Amino acid sequence: MLTVQVHPIQLKFTTSPAGQTCDLCGAAEVWTSPIKPDVSPDCIARALHLVHLVVKHKAEVQHMFTREGRREEVTVTINP
Repeated sequence: MLTVQVHPIQLKFTTSPAGQTCDLCGAAEVWTSPIKPDVSPDCIARALHLVHLVVKHKAEVQHMFTREGRREEVTVTINP
């Protein structure tokens, strides 16, 4: 098991059999490539949400990299 530091905004998404949704704005997040990377589904979900955050929530993403944003980071355990 590995641990990574992430900002809580990176965890604000919901997955279901119907797909993945951003909890901040309700947008559907869809992996559009026919080829998925050889990583765990959890990693794909976080990467997909991070791409959505960068495109649609720029101000929130910029906050993640401030000094106070870094203090808000949490530790997440992942299965590679």
